[in-house]
Amino acid sequence: MSDITQTDLNNTLKEPTNKQKIRLIFPYEQNPEFKKLGVKWDMENKIWYYPSLDGELPDNLKPLKCYKIAIKYDDKEYYKPLLKSMRWDKNLKVWIINQEDYDKFLKL
Repeated sequence: MSDITQTDLNNTLKEPTNKQKIRLIFPYEQNPEFKKLGVKWDMENKIWYYPSLDGELPDNLKPLKCYKIAIKYDDKEYYKPLLKSMRWDKNLKVWIINQEDYDKFLKL
């Protein structure tokens, strides 16, 4: 029988090099659907994210990826009806939208 200690195990642990939380934006009522795809809730930061081991998103989650946008506060009422996913991020102090709306935003 091998005498492997916790220290030995800790020394052999390999962490993925590109591991990251990729933030997503989607309607709350769809969370059961996306949870089945591996999406997680970060209670501390109050965000939905995909725990990616390689920095990539599965194709079916790419439209939900979060992007920061710079708009003037006075212009928010113009953009909100056009960009359905638009939200204010209290921690980052910026407006954020998902990929679908980001594509629209770039064309405005």
